[in-house]
Amino acid sequence: MLVTYAGWPLYRYAADLTPGEINGQGLNLNGDQWYLMSPDGTPIIPADQR
Repeated sequence: MLVTYAGWPLYRYAADLTPGEINGQGLNLNGDQWYLMSPDGTPIIPADQR
């Protein structure tokens, strides 16, 4: 099942094993960058990665 929010597909990063872990933040996997999703549906991209 694919879950989306504001049109973005949502995924869980397999290496995040406990609540609050964000090891997948900013990784370049499968041809694109991966970021956390904010409650308003926009990606949370650190200023140094914009």
